[in-house]
Amino acid sequence: MKQLGDEGDIKYSFTGHSLGAAPGKISAIYYNTKARLFDNPGTKRIIDSEGYAKG
Repeated sequence: MKQLGDEGDIKYSFTGHSLGAAPGKISAIYYNTKARLFDNPGTKRIIDSEGYAKG
């Protein structure tokens, strides 16, 4: 299975607004890439949780 970014020069980023900002931020952290987010309701507890594994 290919990993995100295995396509060579292609750069990925994530976007999200409101409730879509949460998965955008989590995905950007997991895949170590950029994100443009608006009105994020908060993801600190998710990212800091024991069950969340960073990529």
